[in-house]
Amino acid sequence: MFTLYFKSITDERFPVMKNRVRATCHILALCCQPGKDEHGKDILNCMLVTNIDINGLVPKWIVNFAARAAPSQWFVDCQNAIDLYKSGKLITKTSQKV
Repeated sequence: MFTLYFKSITDERFPVMKNRVRATCHILALCCQPGKDEHGKDILNCMLVTNIDINGLVPKWIVNFAARAAPSQWFVDCQNAIDLYKSGKLITKTSQKV
């Protein structure tokens, strides 16, 4: 099993921009455990916990709509990145300094 933990940070390379909404991530935790499905195929069971504050004047119905759709899209994007990395089409910059 492995766990990822995220929270918002301040980075002067990414300043606040006018007419953009910036969210504050108080906590985002992702717990994953490898397993097998009923056919013996490798799978990954995941649990996602978030506490994110949408800073700005965003209507509540938009926040609620995005909150339902975003987590499943994160998993799709992650799987696509994994597939690109495995195929050699995605290169990571391990030497990049933060």
